[in-house]
Amino acid sequence: MSFRRKKKLGSALKNVELQTDEVIRQGWLLKQGNRIKTWKKRWMVLNRAFLLYFKSAAVKESTQPQGVIKIAEIRKVQIADVHKRKKFGFEIHTRNRTYPMAADSASVRKAWIVSILKAVEENKAMRAKVKKGSAQLHKALLSSSTGAGGKAKAAPWDPSGEDYASGTMIIVANSDDDDDSFDAGTMVINPGGGRRQAREQPTTTTTTFTTPAPWCSTTRTMSPAP
Repeated sequence: MSFRRKKKLGSALKNVELQTDEVIRQGWLLKQGNRIKTWKKRWMVLNRAFLLYFKSAAVKESTQPQGVIKIAEIRKVQIADVHKRKKFGFEIHTRNRTYPMAADSASVRKAWIVSILKAVEENKAMRAKVKKGSAQLHKALLSSSTGAGGKAKAAPWDPSGEDYASGTMIIVANSDDDDDSFDAGTMVINPGGGRRQAREQPTTTTTTFTTPAPWCSTTRTMSPAP
């Protein structure tokens, strides 16, 4: 195995723990190589997340596997005539590859197929549980950030926090009114740079209504009464 392949496998299996209570099945199988079509005996270790294969049965947590098959990627497991001299063959199909395997007997082959399919079902259930928990957490977070009406809460806009040119007059109004009227106050930016407190007063000049407030999405123009 090349250094690059070892590094890749080591990264993929960084969080994999080979504890005996996690193992669904383990034992010897013959496996055909991907590029070089030779058959080699491999010690297989199956859990709900991976099917790992090793050169030796002396597996420890620090043991580097020869390879790994992700259970989540398995699409099909079936009996197959993998070789004329391998009577008890079967294949593991993933999205990108087919793994030809062979057992010592029909009973061992059946046991492996059943165990792998069991791991696939448990993996699906485990991922579905995680997905459901994630969805519930998202819903809870969303609920905590919304008001009684179901709309997301937004902090009120403070015009004094914005930068405007000297002499700018800002109309402060809520555009959610059904009659589309403006109960407006004004804030004048002093030529000297200071700000005067917003006050209620009628508008006497044509003023463009522009605001980054979350409840206002359009620009409106207010004209003085004739």
